[in-house]
Amino acid sequence: MAENYKILIIDDDKEFHRKIRTAFRRNFEFEGADNFQKGISKIKQWKPDLILLDLDLDGNEDFEGGVENIGKIKKMDSYVPVIIVSAVHNKIKLVLKVIRNGAATFLSKAEYVYTEWEEEFIRVITNAKSLKKARLLEQKIHRIRETSTIIHQFVTENENLIKQKQRLRKLAETDGFHLFISGETGTGKEVVARFFHQSGKRKDKPFVEVHFAEIQETVMESVLFGHKKGSYTGATEDREGLFEAANGGILFLDEIGKISTNTQRLLLRFLDSYKVRRLGEKNYKQLDVLVVTATNKNLKKEVEEGSFLEDLYFRLKKGMEIHLPPLRERKEDVFPLAAYFIGDSIEERFTDEVLQLMEQYPWKGNIRQLKSTVEKMTVEALMLDKEKVDMDCLTEELRIFTKRRYVISYTEKLPEQILSNEDVQTQQIIVNLRLIADGLKNKKGKTNIAKQINVNWNSDNVRSLIKTYWKNNRGLVEKHSIILEKYHTICK
Repeated sequence: MAENYKILIIDDDKEFHRKIRTAFRRNFEFEGADNFQKGISKIKQWKPDLILLDLDLDGNEDFEGGVENIGKIKKMDSYVPVIIVSAVHNKIKLVLKVIRNGAATFLSKAEYVYTEWEEEFIRVITNAKSLKKARLLEQKIHRIRETSTIIHQFVTENENLIKQKQRLRKLAETDGFHLFISGETGTGKEVVARFFHQSGKRKDKPFVEVHFAEIQETVMESVLFGHKKGSYTGATEDREGLFEAANGGILFLDEIGKISTNTQRLLLRFLDSYKVRRLGEKNYKQLDVLVVTATNKNLKKEVEEGSFLEDLYFRLKKGMEIHLPPLRERKEDVFPLAAYFIGDSIEERFTDEVLQLMEQYPWKGNIRQLKSTVEKMTVEALMLDKEKVDMDCLTEELRIFTKRRYVISYTEKLPEQILSNEDVQTQQIIVNLRLIADGLKNKKGKTNIAKQINVNWNSDNVRSLIKTYWKNNRGLVEKHSIILEKYHTICK
């Protein structure tokens, strides 16, 4: 409300102070200063919501001092709005100048109209507060996203993976063996590859990622091994390939199970000698790289089906092999990972209800989905001005899961003979009616129950639902006396 807003007047005109305080005293709090230095002290102490600044405090006709004062205020507090007030009027250039230098607007004392000035005060203050809130929110979101993009730490509390981490460190320190990583999409294969890189002697050397699924087959050889200028149409300059760029470091070959037979042969040939030759050149170049490969496919099955070369399969698995289980099979990692992504304790940032839901959710998208979900919910909590992420901040996937979980819990309580004799749609109606009946008995649970049946709990929405059920499934409605009593005008 306007009465909560604080306005600081910096003006040497005592009559103007008296006039503004008297006119607006019901809706605003006021403090005043008759020179700029006193005004600066008031800004620091009082933290006003708006400053009315006289442009002619120093008596200069060019108003340069007043314009500079705007900048001084903005350096102290970039969010506090400043309205310039002056006896001068009809000077368009001056108005534009003060606005360019940070003033919110310009008001002429000679054109004072109470209602217009009050509207302008409120407009400028609310706009400034909205801008401040948006900027601070933007900064918080940036910090969250900045934290959540740093995911190269191999975070786990899974006993088997902890042992694998120890083996990885030893392998990296040995610096003579390759690494083969398998696991579903989103389980952290790249994170493991980078952990391997950072744990060994090559941590200061290149880490080059090759995402085979993103490379067109027609340019595969050029991208991997490079080319010489003029070696083919469009080769306008010499270019090293990705393999050569990794020389001395780690070559990470991702999605190895998706490459063509021709590319498989090229890769097998490279692994035999670790030599590359750019397209258009005669001579080979010897490379010193450690190869890390990753796949979300069952390569053994691919070999049996003839889609993956057996020689390449055994060559890739010659070093250490690590399998990353899906997140649903290592629930003990959900909370440590979530805490890592937000850079904070999850108990401090999430309600118990949300934490319980996160633990139960199957996370089909694995760590990648967890990271995205945690980030979205945290941002949503900030936008809703909530201290913690609660059930109002859930993503669509978690909302759907919550509804299904609630339906399942109710279905399990229903007589088995009812469920066995009804189709899925009828079972849903049975559950919804039970939920509505519970909501009528326990008014405090209405909001949560309404979420489960996908309606806002108000008389019109529930009435419409009951009307539909009464028309098409009267026998099911009649089993709930409280519904018949509440909606007796429909159920007759």
